[in-house]
Amino acid sequence: MTDLSAFDALFAASALPALYAQFGTDMTYTPPGGAGIEGVRVIRDEQDGTANAGEYGSILTKERFGRIQTADPALAAAGVRPRQGGILTRANGERFKIDAAPRAVDGEWVLDLVDAPA
Repeated sequence: MTDLSAFDALFAASALPALYAQFGTDMTYTPPGGAGIEGVRVIRDEQDGTANAGEYGSILTKERFGRIQTADPALAAAGVRPRQGGILTRANGERFKIDAAPRAVDGEWVLDLVDAPA
């Protein structure tokens, strides 16, 4: 995990919970081989990107990210951290798989997400 400066630590303790309360969505996190943990607050982001397709040039891609506070109350209560292969499920049934090892950045887990079939 990245060491936080005093400012970053204060921000993580004060502003991040307010940010997640305002913009986060409650989801259920199911770790690989584990039981679902409800009420995990996730902020999702999608960006357009490009990938090199060799002699064919480049192609447009859709990059999906999710962010979870490293101190998320639901995960902390369960003693769980997000892991590669874990599944996030929205209330409407939409599912996302964590496609790579989560990265801890400034008090948040940054997750690479892909669609996960039901």
